[in-house]
Order: sequence, then structure tokens, then C-alpha cells
Amino acid sequence: MYPDFLCIGTPKSGTTWLDHQLRCHPALWLPPIKELHHFDCLGTAPWALYYRFDKGIQHNLRRAAKQSISDIRAGNSNIRWYLRYFCLTRSDAWYGTLFTPTRGQVAGEITPAYCRLEEPQVAHIHRLMPHLKVVLILRNPVERFWSNLAMYFSKYGYNGIENVSESDIIKMFDSGIHRRSAEYHKTIKLWRRYYAEDQMLIAFFEQISSQPQALLESVYRFLGVPHCDVFDDKLAQKVNHRQYPSIPDHLKIQLHMLFQTEIQLIHQMFNNQFTQGWLDDNQSVLARHCAE
Repeated sequence: MYPDFLCIGTPKSGTTWLDHQLRCHPALWLPPIKELHHFDCLGTAPWALYYRFDKGIQHNLRRAAKQSISDIRAGNSNIRWYLRYFCLTRSDAWYGTLFTPTRGQVAGEITPAYCRLEEPQVAHIHRLMPHLKVVLILRNPVERFWSNLAMYFSKYGYNGIENVSESDIIKMFDSGIHRRSAEYHKTIKLWRRYYAEDQMLIAFFEQISSQPQALLESVYRFLGVPHCDVFDDKLAQKVNHRQYPSIPDHLKIQLHMLFQTEIQLIHQMFNNQFTQGWLDDNQSVLARHCAE
């Protein structure tokens, strides 16, 4: 079987928080690991994933391997699942075997990189799962981009963004992967080409801190599962939260200029308190810059 829902991103926008919370609901089923990366790695043999793809996917594979060892040592009954995940040839049929909910459970997976999929991949997903429900979490593009860069420079062979040269940071402003993750307007238009508006739930990062329970209830209603009083003890806290240096003012100006159009397009699309905050912040930063 295939999943009933996908959370497609965006990276650094609270998807790990959502993963933690959904696992607490008895009517929901998610794979033992977050981020299966099937649809952004179509046709790739398991052994090749580590060598052919970016550092983020390599990191996820290492994390999955560590989690599998921990689960097996703890006596959890996921050993067959991990054997399928790591050892079998990747295909759509293989992907379907990774979902083993009990009767009545709603199954899904969360892979933030799916927000970067292009039309052939989204069309492929629709052919497999025309009735799929899709969740997308949006975050202020400037803050999301900086958080993504800071995480990148803290994990993948670097010693933190504060120890990286400014020229290396600015080079990342043109990074296709990081830029594509913040092209919300393009992502939404693409997925809505294949899925009706009532098959998509668009949420906002700010809701995690300001309205966490209301956000979860909206997800439950969207997925068709009942109210649940069982929440993770980090309900109002970010998961995977790290303290990163603030954006230097001159780089903040560049990022606000970079994402000005995107912020305007998303505000036109949703016109809510969250996008209004993004727009106000963007206009304030650029107005100060023009006044200097």
C-alpha cells in the first residue's frame, strides 16, 4: 500500500516537530524513520544513495542506520522494516512495502525535500496516489534560508556558520537546493496542478509557537482522524532547535532583497497574519536600507 498523506516540507519549518506530534496519535502510522526520500531518489539502488546524492541525504542515511541499531538493541520489532529499507532495490513497489499500518490507521511520511520536486516527479506521485493528502509548512523565506545555511555549516564538515568566510556564505545564496526550498509560490502552484485545494493543507511555522494545539487539530481534521489528547511533551517547543548566530545586517538586506518577490506573492496568495508579518518585516528592512 501507499501512504494516505505526505508532508512535503519545507526544510527548517517545523516538520520534525510535526513528525514527533503525529507519532503520538494512535490512529496515525509513520515509518520508523523520518524522511524516506523515495521520490527525490527514484531509480537509485540503496548502496548508490550514499555516494551519488548530496550531504543531506548522506546524513539522513547515517541517522537511519544509527536509529535502526538503537531500535534493534532496544528490542523494537522493526528489524524486518529496516532490512527492507536498507537492502532491497528501490522501486515504487518497494516503497509501498514500507507502509504497514494496522487496520483503521492513516499512514503517511514526512520528507521536506519533496517541496523541491519538479513536475515529472509530482506527476509520478499523482499517478500512484491520486487521492493523496498533502501537508506543506511555510516559514518566512529569509529566516528559513538562514536557518538552513546555519544547519548546513554546522553539520557537513564545517565548524559552524560563524567560522565560515562571508564569501562562502554568499556563494550559497545562489545554491539551487537552498533557493528552491524557499520558492513556495512555485511549489504550491505545481502541486495544485495535480491535487485539489481540499487535498492540500498549508500551515505556517509561527503556529508551532503561537497555536500548537490548534495547528495539530487542523492537521487531524485534514487527515480525517479524531481529536487526540496525547501530545508529545514538547508540544509548544521546536524540535531539532539550535541556537545559530543572527543574520548580520548587511547579509539580512541581501536576503530580503532576494526574497522580496516571493514574500509578496505568498502574501497575495494567503493574506493572513503570518504572511503580513513577513511582508512588514521585509518592507521595514528594505526601507531602513534605502534611508541609509
